[in-house]
Formats: sequence, C-alpha cells, structure tokens
Amino acid sequence: PQPGMGMPPQPGMGMQQGQQQTPQRKGIDPDAVPSPVSVMAADQEKFRDTAYVTSTRLNPPLSTTKARIVNEENASPYVFRSTMYNVPNTDDLLSRSKIPLGFVIQPLGPSDPYNELSQVPLVDHGPEGPVRCRRCKAYINPFCIFVDGGRRFQCNLCMSISDVPDMYFCNLDHTGKRHDAPHRAELTKGTYDFVATQVYCARPPQIPAWIFLIDVSYNSIQAGVLPSAAQAIREVLSQFPAGPVPGEESPAKFCIITYDSAVHFYNLNPTLAQPQMMVVTDTEEMFLPLHEGLLVSVSQSREVIETLLDRLPHMFANTRETEPVMGAALQAGLLAGKECGGRVLVFNCALPAAGPGALKKREDQSLLGTDKEKLLYQPADKFYKNIATEYAKVGLCIDLFLFPSAYCDVATLSALPTTTGGSLYRFPYFKSALDGEKLVAEVRRVVTRQTGTEAMMRVRCSTGLRPVDFYGNFLMTNTTDVEFAGVSSDNIIAVRFKHDDKLPDNADAHFQCALLYTTTSGQRRIRVHNLALRTCNQLADVFRGTDMDAVLNLLPKTAAAEIASQPLGLLRKRLVDQCVGILSCYRMFCTSPSTPMGQLILPECLKLLPLYTGSMLRSIPFRPGADIPFDERMQHIVALNGMSCAQTVNYFYPVLYSLHDLPEEPGSPIPAPIRPSYARLKEHGAYFLVTGQEIYMWIGRLVSPAWLQQVLGAASFQSIEISMTTLPVLRNPASDSVRELLDNLRKEQSTFMRLTVVKQKDATEAVFTRYLVEDKMNDNMSYVDFLCHVHREIQASVKG
Repeated sequence: PQPGMGMPPQPGMGMQQGQQQTPQRKGIDPDAVPSPVSVMAADQEKFRDTAYVTSTRLNPPLSTTKARIVNEENASPYVFRSTMYNVPNTDDLLSRSKIPLGFVIQPLGPSDPYNELSQVPLVDHGPEGPVRCRRCKAYINPFCIFVDGGRRFQCNLCMSISDVPDMYFCNLDHTGKRHDAPHRAELTKGTYDFVATQVYCARPPQIPAWIFLIDVSYNSIQAGVLPSAAQAIREVLSQFPAGPVPGEESPAKFCIITYDSAVHFYNLNPTLAQPQMMVVTDTEEMFLPLHEGLLVSVSQSREVIETLLDRLPHMFANTRETEPVMGAALQAGLLAGKECGGRVLVFNCALPAAGPGALKKREDQSLLGTDKEKLLYQPADKFYKNIATEYAKVGLCIDLFLFPSAYCDVATLSALPTTTGGSLYRFPYFKSALDGEKLVAEVRRVVTRQTGTEAMMRVRCSTGLRPVDFYGNFLMTNTTDVEFAGVSSDNIIAVRFKHDDKLPDNADAHFQCALLYTTTSGQRRIRVHNLALRTCNQLADVFRGTDMDAVLNLLPKTAAAEIASQPLGLLRKRLVDQCVGILSCYRMFCTSPSTPMGQLILPECLKLLPLYTGSMLRSIPFRPGADIPFDERMQHIVALNGMSCAQTVNYFYPVLYSLHDLPEEPGSPIPAPIRPSYARLKEHGAYFLVTGQEIYMWIGRLVSPAWLQQVLGAASFQSIEISMTTLPVLRNPASDSVRELLDNLRKEQSTFMRLTVVKQKDATEAVFTRYLVEDKMNDNMSYVDFLCHVHREIQASVKG
C-alpha cells in the first residue's frame, strides 16, 4: 500500500510514527515511496474487465489507462477531463485548496479510443438548426429539464426557460422524461455532433486545400531536406481525406510553392505533359502569377504532381542561394488558399534573413540565468504573428517543419502554428538516413488524422463560474471564443475557471464545450461535449475528487505561459510553492490534529504530486543551464502547450521496458513498465526508455552476445552500431518481439518517436540518463531527496 488519505507512510519510508524530525535520505527505501508505475498498474487492473460508465460520477480512469468507455450523459474523460470531480462551491474553498479548477479538452479526440467501432452520433434538427437555450445559447443536452408538458425546457447552465420548437416537441412520460429520449443522442449521450445550418456558416463550406511551401535554398539541398520532403509528400498522395461518399476519390485541392531568394509557383493542370514553373523575384510585392493550375485536384493531377516531386531535387541541386524568403512564401500561400482555407505545411531550413519578415540572429548565451533571458522567448518581430492572424481569419492552418543547423528563432516563428491551430516539428541537424522515417511519419499523420477547418470553440458553464485562461494553439479575439484555422484530433485546449459567485448547495456544476467546424469533405458540424460534476463544501471532498493527470497537465502549462515575461527561476519556485501549498493545505485541514509532524501524509489522489513536480523542474522547459539551446527550450514549451494528459504523464515521467526477457510469442501484450532509475538497469539487460518524444534503446555491457546477434545483428557489444534508427528485420522470435514492442509503443503516441541506441558507459549515455527522473542529476535532487525537501517545506508551512 502507498501513503494515502489519512494513512501514515509505511515502514521503510523513514517517516515512522512519533518521529518529529524530517527523515534523512539514508533510511528511505525507494520502493516504499509512491510510484506512477504501481498506480498505473492498479488502475489498469481495475478497468481490465470493467467499462467506465460516464454517468456514474465516479473518479475516471487515469489518462494512461486503456479503459472501455460507455458514453452516457457525461463526455468521456479522454476528451473532457477535469482537475477536480468535486467542485468547490465557493471561491474561498477553491483558493484554500491551492488546486486549479480547470479542464483539458480534446474536442475532436476519440471518446472511446480503445474501441475501433466507436463513432460520434450525428444529430440533425432540420433547417431550423440545433435546439438551444434562448439566453446563454447552450445546446440541448441530457441535463436539460423539460417542463410544461414538454413544450418548454430549462437550461442546466443558466437555469432559464426556453420554448421547444414545434418540430422538436414530444410528450413526457410520468417521470417527466420525453418518450423519445432513449432514441435521441443529444438527450442521452455526453458527446455528439449536430448538423450545422446556413446560419453557422460565414461562407459556404469549402473543400480545404493542402498547400506545401518548401525551402529549396542551399541549406535545404545540403542537408537533404528537399528530396526527403518531396518523398514524404509523394508517399501521402493517396492518403488525403476522402469525400462524403464512400469509395469516392479525395476531393482535396493540392498546391506546391518553393522558395529560396525568389518564390516559385507551379502549374499542375492535369492536361499538361509536365509541370510549368513561374518565378516571382519581387518578394516585397507578392502576387500570384497564375490561377488556373495552381490549386488542383490530387486525384486528377496525380501524374503531374509526381513528376514535379521527382524533378524538384534536381532542379535546385546546384543552387547557391543561402537566404530563404520565408515571409514572402507565406504571403504567397495566403493568396493561394484564402478562398477555400485548409492546411499549409511549411518546410524551412534556416533563419529567414531576407525579404518580408527578415530576422537577425539574436541568440546570446550571456543572458542565460539573468532576468533578460526571458527576452529571447519573446517574438523578435510582429510580422509572423500578424500573418498567422491573417491565415487564421481565412481558415488556413500552418504546420511548421523546421530543419535548422543553427539558431532559427523558434520563439518568433512558432507564432505560425500556435496562432492557427497547427503543429511545430523541429529536426535539428537533419540527416535523411536518420530522420527521414520520422519526417514521413509526421507528414502522414498531419494528412490522415481527423481534421476540421474554420473552427470556433466556446466553453459554457453554470452561473457562478467562468473560464479565465486558455492554453493551446489557437487565436482569441475576445474573451470567450477560441478560433482555430484548423483543428485536428490531436488538438488540446486547457481551460482554467474561477468563481464569480457561490454555487448552490446540493447542485451539480455543469460545463459544455461546443466546437463548430467544417469537415474535410466540406460539411459543417457542431461537436458538443457535456460534463456535470458534483459540488462540495468540504476540503476533504475536494482532495478526494482531484484528478492528478489533469493537474499535471495544467500546472506546467500555466507556468510555461509566462516564460517570456518572468525569470525562469521564479517559474521554478512557483511550481514548488504550488506543490507545497496543495499538500500543506491537505496536512492542515484534512488530517487528524494528533498526527505527529514527523509523518508525511499525502492525499491519495495527489500522492504523485511531489514526484511530478521534481520531474517538471528537470524537464527542458524549466531546467536552467547552458546545455539547452534557446530554440530547443522554446520547441518543448510549444509541444508542452499542446499535450494531452497522457502525453504530459509520459513527458514528465518516462518509463523503461525490459527487452532481454520479452515473451517471444507474437501478439504478446506490452510488458509492465519499469521505474526510470539507473539502479533498475541490469548490465546483462537491454531496455527501451520511452520519453514521449523519443525512444532510447539502452544496451548493457554484459548483454548476451546471442541476443545482440538475434536483435541487432551485432557480433559483440563493441560492434553495436549506435547510429542506427531502425531495427534490422532478422526473422527470429527475439527480433520479432522487440520490433513488435517498438511498433506498439509508437502507436500509442501522436508523434513519431525516433529510436536512439545507447551503449552502457558510452558518451551518449549522458543524454539518456537525463530522463531517469527518479535519480539525482546535477543540481536536481533525486525523487527521494525531493520528497524529503517537500516534507520539510510542508512542516515549515504548517508551523508558520
């Protein structure tokens, strides 16, 4: 058993009953302190044969648990997860707990991700559109109450009464329920889609375009980016979203624009024998030199597109242009796609130092650790934010692929994806042999995942609450509407709430997320998620209903949002203070006054908070040090801002998987993970370390030569090729089982995790050990030491 609510730590923790002083590191058994590995295993076992019914109001399964979901009344926790399932009914109670009230929302995510047959029901209310509350405009949902014989309904959010349209009328039964309720998804399900009518369309729904902007300057050619990008695009030509009719060819529109010191356009008209190139050299006054043949049907122009992709690397093979005019290319992409919206994939290889939006290198190592370091995380120029806003207004979403060999100012360029709802991918020192597989995988996911365009989201809630902070990749031009030029099944939005007034006693707190979007086949939809949570007036109930995974997702995003305005040291201090504040509150108000101060008592739902806080401090967004380039830190902050709950768990707590003793039967389940500590590694073993961004394969120096031969094709430990990023296919049970595990681990992440081989005691092991978050690393304490530090801080806070 782990230390839990009101439960003193078990023997071995060094925190025995009656001991008044803080325990020393020497007496603590690392196996006795709370561990995510054991917590996850217990939760997975709990839901192994039991589905989670969303209407039960019980604490949901962990975000990492593979549970079946029964969609009843409340939305699935995989798409709409709260930091607390007992909502404090006053602001004072919420403030005393120090726990943020917030939600992590994945509006187009799968509600039941482990059921391939699961579908979101589609509801059509006819030409009048979805039934809504006349006052707050909330959509009809399972928690609305029908009155006056079914002629009116009471909104569960603002409590006002609205008339039921004649076309939607139905008589009520003796319990006050509509007779047709069991057959209406909007009255029984937590998540559903409405067909949107013309009033929800600023313009007629469009078939979105797919526009590729490719850097063809000297750096792109030398690094092999151009042929790799062309190959990645070629491989997904048959995978663009299909039309609304099953079996119909993809209606997607396609465009390629390349750029170096000029911008090159291509006529891809299907009647041409080969593509025609037109060049605009005046990058200060961008225009489209052609209209017919610029945006073409993928299916109709397939041969011409493939011809161009094959020829591109040869066309620019001898270029000497070193300064790409990325800003001008972005202006060209805007002109090409503004009439229909869609997605723009930008492949850029260097700091854009020429043309519109030209940037200068401003990386300054002398600012590290100073109050001025934050200036380097602020945009250097408004050009990219402004053009991203223009993209967002016309429904064009940017996915940015960077291939830098030097500083490229991610702090400025990241405005392109973060404003439009897109993603940022960075391949430093790109080598096609090592990174080509990842590039193809990332481009394929962008093309094939569920996607919407021209989207707008609003989160409504019960009277007495309101949303105050939003985190993610989007544009907000007012305080309520979250706008996405493009939204996909990977988009995550975190929202923090505060009280405006006291919530009624013995009543639920209601929340509704509504996303208006256009599907890739040109149909307008409204995705609705509903959530009703209990309210409470006791701190013990607040802690009993807290969700650790959602708290872990929200806390670092709140801190990272201030990276450009506050010193890094202050943000680190706030993370520790928040951890100590939450646990001190529990210690003071939820445990017995007679409990000796020498005992560390952690709330059951938050017993992993010290571990995760220590892991945050050593993560790339928050760890100080000259070993983290400014661009890399900013890349990780952008990635963190868009992570789901499961992804933040994996990001802050990487886990190990043993390889040398894998079952060799095909189809074996993923083995139990191992805690990330060097002490858990055996010299005769081999392990995967999964960080969520990469997979490291650690090989012990005494591992069996036979295993090395079977899995890596290496005759000895010394002959292992550490540059390999793919495992050889050697057609034996050991090789098959390791490759199968690698494939399965990759499938669990939305980003492709590149494989890196690490040999014990090799120089490359230093990077690997940074992710062993339970161990001491430079100035960062080990898990056990940090737990003792938190305990001392709690004691000081309680005594103070």
